[in-house]
Amino acid sequence: MSKRTLKNLIILVIIVVAVVALSSLQRASKAKSLAQDLTQKDAYQAYKSMKKLAALGPSAMGNVVPLLRSADGEVRARALMLIGETGAQRYAPIVVRFLDDPAPDARIAAAVALGSLGDKDAAPQLQKLAMASDAPQPLDVRAAATRSLARLALPESLPTFVALLQLPATKANAPLREAAIVALGALHTPEAVTQLIQRLPAAAEKDPQVRALAAQGLAYAAQAGPDATDQAGQALLSGLAGPQQDPDSAVRIACAHSLAGMRFSGALYDQVQDALQTAQNDPHFWVRRAARESQ
Repeated sequence: MSKRTLKNLIILVIIVVAVVALSSLQRASKAKSLAQDLTQKDAYQAYKSMKKLAALGPSAMGNVVPLLRSADGEVRARALMLIGETGAQRYAPIVVRFLDDPAPDARIAAAVALGSLGDKDAAPQLQKLAMASDAPQPLDVRAAATRSLARLALPESLPTFVALLQLPATKANAPLREAAIVALGALHTPEAVTQLIQRLPAAAEKDPQVRALAAQGLAYAAQAGPDATDQAGQALLSGLAGPQQDPDSAVRIACAHSLAGMRFSGALYDQVQDALQTAQNDPHFWVRRAARESQ
């Protein structure tokens, strides 16, 4: 390499380093300015700044974390949402503390963020929040904690989901119970499949939406093993066109779609095909259509 070439190479390296440094400074300045926008009362403008901050990624969250000290619960909630959305896992231990925040919106944001961050260490606190064992919690807070537990998909959370499903099937409890049944569907364990099957019959579960979600969750029973698959298949068959056919069309539609996405063999395969064929004569148009599309 000639001296001239070496000199040009050194100059090029210096230019690149300078450009990178300048870009970093500009990025940091932009992040700092956008973070300050989160404190304004105009929710729409704050939202636009949040979107821009999210695009900058986890590295920009160093400018957001100080906002967690704000006296405004809405500002704290915005900061927590951003930390979760950008996947800034290094701040998960800080986020956990806000599950006890005095502002419900901040508690919701913290719970959602922990699910997005995949912080399995936070599962006990989320379980406690979902059950509200220490003090009454707003339903939205408990539902957010349950949905995050679903994202973590830890088998040890199963008792929490079962307990939530045992709440009275009232309109007020519906969001919480629906979050719990979805969470069971995310576990993919034999025990979870058993719980989903138990919630599928109309005689056992009054809420048709919970039954439909149970049917949807059973579509993934194969991940719990062949025995779980066969048990789920029999339950779905019964809900679609068997002796215990579900009276709600949305549940029958969910059963048809789940059966179509599963693989069976032997006699059970034939039973599934017969059930889907029978469902093409269902009195409800969308059940008939789901059955046709499923074959």
